Amino acid sequence: MKKPIATILFASIVLVCFAMQNLAQAAQECNPDEPETTPASRFEINRTDGTAFDTKTKLIWKICAEGQSFSEGHCTGAATSFTWGNAMQNFGGKGDDWRLPNVDELISIVEGRCQNPAINLAIFQDASSSYVWTASSNVPFSAEALYVYFGNGRSHSFDKTGIYYVRLVRGREWFDPFEEDERKQAKKATAQADKNSYVACKNKASCDKTFSLTQIYINSMANQKIQVATDTIIETYNPTEDGNIGISAIKIPGKGSSAVIRLTVSCKAGDRYAKFCMEKMLEIYNGFRPFVNKMLSD
Repeated sequence: MKKPIATILFASIVLVCFAMQNLAQAAQECNPDEPETTPASRFEINRTDGTAFDTKTKLIWKICAEGQSFSEGHCTGAATSFTWGNAMQNFGGKGDDWRLPNVDELISIVEGRCQNPAINLAIFQDASSSYVWTASSNVPFSAEALYVYFGNGRSHSFDKTGIYYVRLVRGREWFDPFEEDERKQAKKATAQADKNSYVACKNKASCDKTFSLTQIYINSMANQKIQVATDTIIETYNPTEDGNIGISAIKIPGKGSSAVIRLTVSCKAGDRYAKFCMEKMLEIYNGFRPFVNKMLSD
């Protein structure tokens, strides 16, 4: 899904202000009542070469951002910023070399109970609330790639010409949800799904019937219960668990008593669920119009 314009504008402002310099280190804020998501006990630190081995994911991370040097337990020098294309050209290799992590890998070192930065500073001592590229494109929007903002630990997408930082990893890829041919297929599938995500109706009677069938379809496909159901909108609760589906529908008035009923599907991806969510969302979109048409014709 495309990000809101406000998000892109905010990222652009940050890009202008911080692209060519290290972000200032703010005082980290952590909630002591929440459990650590990346406890120090999970990592084995090599103080000689400046690496951290994650015993959970079996990945080895550079403690410092690319461009910095590890010396006497700290990262020195200024981090280097890259466009996504330059980062992939320099660090996109596979195998045992240092490489750009995919989005699930980079999120795996986010410390969920902390912010500014959302990372364990006992492991990554000099990390900042920076924007860090991943190797993951924003399927199916090929002009965008995913990054993680370590101010709050969330992933977003931005144009690949953006200039962000890089933290390298090595080891067998923990999770790569989309191969290149799958990305191409997903782009085509998304275009088809968009056509099936709405149904037009010509008069009040047919629109009421179609909207009633839409509610039946949502009940059959969503993991979440319906929270709102009016004459113009149907909406489930937001997905709460990884892989869960939420669905909403809105009746958009047309000329006279005609209308268009459009479906919107959401999925809580979480770690390792990106591919499942994409496939499930496409399945639901593509099944909507055929379901309504069949029920109307019976």
